[in-house]
Amino acid sequence: MKRKIIIGITLAALIACPLFAQTDSLEVTQSSEKIIIVTLDPVSEDRLASIDDSAKPYSLKELLQFPKGLDSVNLGFWIAVAALFFGFFTFLAQKKTEEHTTNAPIEVQQWKLKDLPRHFYRNLVCTCSFILKFRAEGEEKKRKHYPSESNLKKLQTLPDDIVLPIDVDKKKKAEDNAYKYMHELRLLLRNYNIEVEVASEHLAKKAISDESLKQDFDNLLFKPIQLTKSTFDFERALPKGGEKHLAVRTIYSVLNEHFKKLKIATNFNLLFSTYASKYLDDLLANDCTIFDDRIDNKGGVDRSVDNLLGYGYEKESGENVHRGIIISEKDEKKYEAVLSRTAAIKEFGELNGFVSRISSINDEKSFASFYKAFYLNLSDDKEMSEAQLNSAYELYSHLKPYFDYLGKESWEFHTILKYILIVDAIIEIDRIGMVNYE
Repeated sequence: MKRKIIIGITLAALIACPLFAQTDSLEVTQSSEKIIIVTLDPVSEDRLASIDDSAKPYSLKELLQFPKGLDSVNLGFWIAVAALFFGFFTFLAQKKTEEHTTNAPIEVQQWKLKDLPRHFYRNLVCTCSFILKFRAEGEEKKRKHYPSESNLKKLQTLPDDIVLPIDVDKKKKAEDNAYKYMHELRLLLRNYNIEVEVASEHLAKKAISDESLKQDFDNLLFKPIQLTKSTFDFERALPKGGEKHLAVRTIYSVLNEHFKKLKIATNFNLLFSTYASKYLDDLLANDCTIFDDRIDNKGGVDRSVDNLLGYGYEKESGENVHRGIIISEKDEKKYEAVLSRTAAIKEFGELNGFVSRISSINDEKSFASFYKAFYLNLSDDKEMSEAQLNSAYELYSHLKPYFDYLGKESWEFHTILKYILIVDAIIEIDRIGMVNYE
């Protein structure tokens, strides 16, 4: 398009200037039928004699009746200038159109932000899993193995994958403009990626101090939910607006991701691994109180949840119930979200049958029945084998605190988050590759 505009402007200038610079050589004749003939050839005297007086010849300059002070060369110049002027603005209009058509629709950007809690929850699960595996056999002290760099670097989240080129309202004040939040979010994502890179490098160093690793782990445990909360102002500043209760939406996105993955048989069956039988009892006991000691030494997860719920409390719902959730302030800068189990189950859509069933497990027989229905696909007239029953009963004994908590009438988000993180981390732990220190 740019090339066409430049060629057009150049041709206009080349054609216009010579044409009007040579108009003295042009001749015009007018016949009795009022037909004007323009010719570049001079008119001979014999021809002039044969022409009727009513059809005398005119030069083009005379025909156009130039105003005083404007000759043919000047006219050609100004026509060329006009061509340049209109060509320039045509170029600007075309460029603006191209930018608009290449930008992503606002709805796509909103979908990206809505999906981000699920993405960052998976990052949080993988982080808990590789920390647990690194410490599982005392590796932090022995320093024989460390988590593969590929496991960590997969946590990186490219800013261009999340913050899309979009059209926003440029008339808004700078402090409310979506461009401001787009820039801030890009910086936060870049910093998160740097922290992932640094943690990967530190883990590969056998001589790195325990305190350095604790700080790296704290960064990676704190950032996923914190980054999710950091997108809220950006989403609110988008031209077409968005949902009002983003903290509540985030809670359901996290829980939905957990139950969705747990419903898949290949995932659930990983809970029969040796890691489950070895570590679930300690990790799930007493509402996961050992979580901070074994995984989150500096309380990064709890801090990020307080920031998330604090945003919901101060800027969204206050203490009003929304979708079965009420957010309240427990202490200064400490918040809790309490979910009504009955109301929450209705929010899971296609998963509500699964969530209703798993939250009703209260003994080993009900667990065996649940396992048979969702994972073995056995008809009602077929029974589980003795080996299957024994495996199911044993797994239930390890998961009993988890099922007991799901069976309560209300769930506190701080607590249920740790339950689901532990269960999902155990599912992922066999997928974490370990590398020998050289």
